[in-house]
Amino acid sequence: MAKGKFRIADSDIPVVGWPGILGDIARLLGDGATDRFARAFGDGKLYIPKAKKLKEDHPLVKTLGQEAAAIIAEAMGGREYPVPTARWSLSHHRVRVFRSKGWGAKAIARALALRIASVERLCQGMEEPMGAPEPVTVRCHTCDQLHTFIPPALTERP
Repeated sequence: MAKGKFRIADSDIPVVGWPGILGDIARLLGDGATDRFARAFGDGKLYIPKAKKLKEDHPLVKTLGQEAAAIIAEAMGGREYPVPTARWSLSHHRVRVFRSKGWGAKAIARALALRIASVERLCQGMEEPMGAPEPVTVRCHTCDQLHTFIPPALTERP
C-alpha cells in the first residue's frame, strides 16, 4: 500500500515514527491509510467530527472512505488537529527500504538526493547489505508514475 511521497510498491517494512496525529492514524488503520491522510491533509489542520456527525462530503470520507473515516471519527472525533507532513519519517522509511534491498549508503544517498551522512545515520542498527542490490520501484506522489531505481554497479558500493 502507499508509503509516503514516494510510495514503495513492494515493501512490507512499516514506517517508523509517524509524528503527531499520524501515529494515531497508523495505529488505527495502518501505514497505507496514514500515508493518504498525510498527503491529503499534511501541513494543515483538519477538524474531525464525532462519528454521528460525520457526513459523506467530509474531506476525511472523500480521502479514506466511509469505513476508515468512521473508525477515526469514533476514536478521535470532536476536535481540530494539526497534521504534520511526516517528511522525516517517510525519508527514513525510503532509506530503510532501499537498504533492505541491498543498497549501500552512497548509492541510497545518490538515488534519494540525501547526504551520505544522513543515510548512514538513518541506517544505524540495520544490517549491512549482503549480496547484489535489487531494483526498488516507487510511485512518485507528484506525477503518480512508477519509477524503478536500478542499483549502481557493485564497484560503486561503499
